[in-house]
Amino acid sequence: MRSKYILRLILFFLILAAIGIRLGLIYTRVHPSSEEVWALLLSRADFQQIWIATFADLHGPVYFMLLHILKLILPFPLTIEYLRLVSLFIGIAACFGTWYLGNIAAGKKIGLISFILSLFLPASVWSAIFARYYTLLILLAIITTILFISFLRNGSLRHLIWIVLISTIGVYTHYYFILLNISFTFFLLLASQYRKLIFKWIYAL
Repeated sequence: MRSKYILRLILFFLILAAIGIRLGLIYTRVHPSSEEVWALLLSRADFQQIWIATFADLHGPVYFMLLHILKLILPFPLTIEYLRLVSLFIGIAACFGTWYLGNIAAGKKIGLISFILSLFLPASVWSAIFARYYTLLILLAIITTILFISFLRNGSLRHLIWIVLISTIGVYTHYYFILLNISFTFFLLLASQYRKLIFKWIYAL
């Protein structure tokens, strides 16, 4: 029992350290990138302007629409730093998603190791201090993979519907997201024990 409390305490301080590193990097980055400025400008546009503007790029409108909704809700104006904090929040949520995904895919120990690594791996840290859609894509990919594993285990139509909904959000965040579903399709074709699910899957796609 005592060791469990010690583990929780260690995890708590690791999470605080991970957040502290991200906050430190956010507020020491003086000059925003052009992509961050673009995100800020789009967050100030209306929904129609966001939709039209993103036609000219591979970046879907969802992330920028979410930022616009956030701008409408918050009582203060959005800045680059606030947009980076949004990425930080979503990125930490993605770390917890990684923990859960590791648990269901490979067991509790692997899940815990995956979680700790995700807190401090450079790619994870970088995406969470950048005012762009990367952490959202990571989180959506994790959720979709969790749902796909559940679909493999029980063939549930409910999980398939959720995959379609989350994947649609993912594709309209960045169009390359469809590659994740294509990789799942190849998995179903190659794994004979799951091939019976291929018709449901292709119909859903």
